Amino acid sequence: MAFNPKVSIIIPVYNGSNYMREAIDSALAQTYQNTEVIVVNDGSNDEGKTEAIAKSYGDKIRYFYKENGGVATALNFGIQKMEGEYFSWLSHDDIFYPEKTEKQIDFIDDNPGVEIVFCNLEIIDGFGRITSKPYYQEGHEKLRGAIRFWDLFIYACTLLVHKSCLLKIGMINEEYKTTQDVEFILMLLHNYDVWHLKKILVQRRDHQESGYYRLNKTVLQELETLMFSLLNKYGILFFYSEAPDMMDSNIKAAFTYQKIGDLNFEKIHNFSTYCYKKSIELNPSLLNFSKYKYWILSSNSSFAITIYYQIKKIIQKINDLFYRIISVLHLITQKIDFAKNRLLPKGKNGE
Repeated sequence: MAFNPKVSIIIPVYNGSNYMREAIDSALAQTYQNTEVIVVNDGSNDEGKTEAIAKSYGDKIRYFYKENGGVATALNFGIQKMEGEYFSWLSHDDIFYPEKTEKQIDFIDDNPGVEIVFCNLEIIDGFGRITSKPYYQEGHEKLRGAIRFWDLFIYACTLLVHKSCLLKIGMINEEYKTTQDVEFILMLLHNYDVWHLKKILVQRRDHQESGYYRLNKTVLQELETLMFSLLNKYGILFFYSEAPDMMDSNIKAAFTYQKIGDLNFEKIHNFSTYCYKKSIELNPSLLNFSKYKYWILSSNSSFAITIYYQIKKIIQKINDLFYRIISVLHLITQKIDFAKNRLLPKGKNGE
């Protein structure tokens, strides 16, 4: 019997008349046919504009209205209403490529046991123009452990998640109004293997009206609260359970504190400072670079922090250039091998 599970695409929206039609159209245009599109109006107060757009689709979508409670409440409402076996989140201002769901379902079908898969995205502006796209070789990769979130900055709308996973992690945390997506992804990475399908199948819209820009200060405050909460609840290895096994427990924990301190250095200084301090307590060695990073942050020296950022950017650019060179050399090698094979004389039987 062909693998044909139902997929529920849930679109939470609040005052979304600006872009939601594009999002709904992209959900309805999926080449994978066994889908349902659920639009949850989270108490919009835009004189009925959002509701009018949603209702214009008639029975092509399932439309619900609820009192305003935030994105997480709208998503959980939609999850409770969904009839599908798989959950797919689509923000009202983002766009799915037509083959998004089909490619992810095909990957799950080809790899038994996979419950969660995410894809790549490209960034578009308010006018739908592509402003940025990732550079990845085609293929796939298995991720496990919360720290992998920062390796790729996984975006929630690129995910396809089996409903049983949502039930295990306890749905989407309604306590967080702006970082519910971060906590959701971290919990998935902590509890499951999450597979990366390296294809661009989603467009994320970056515009000044988005919550990230309107609530930027709140986002950073919530992110710091979230990080401390997860650390206190689950311990340091929640973030980096795959630290090198040869380390003793203190060194392993110190290594992990430094790692997550590095990841949050530029955004939430208080959390990074705390992590570096804990790393130093566990491993006071001069070879522990947390000592020097802690000094930079504690000094409140804008000059020192600026120098650190510039060095970090240079290293990142060198790293990116290195991988691009490797990729080009790999492609050239493939072409040379292909040319050699074509030029080789055939055997008597034409083999």
